[in-house]
Amino acid sequence: MSLEDKLEIILITYNRKNQLLRTLNQIFSIDSPIKDLKITILDNKSSDGTYELVERYKKYFPNICHVAHNHNIGGNANIARAFEI
Repeated sequence: MSLEDKLEIILITYNRKNQLLRTLNQIFSIDSPIKDLKITILDNKSSDGTYELVERYKKYFPNICHVAHNHNIGGNANIARAFEI
C-alpha cells in the first residue's frame, strides 16, 4: 500500500494567504515526499485573496481539492469539517 493510499493532507484556513502560500510551496517543492498526496483546503470564506491563490495552484496541481465555504462557519466548525473528511 502506497503513501497516497494511506494519507491525505487537510489544511484549514481563513485569511492566511501568505502562510498558506508558504505551506503550499513547501508541500509542492521538488524533493517533497508528500507532493502527490491528496490535498484538501477548507477555506472559511477568506477575503484576502486566498481563494484566488488556491485556484491558481489547482491549475498546476490536480491533487488539490478546494472547499470554499459560502460563509464563515467559524474555526471550530472548520476543524470539525476536517475531521469529517
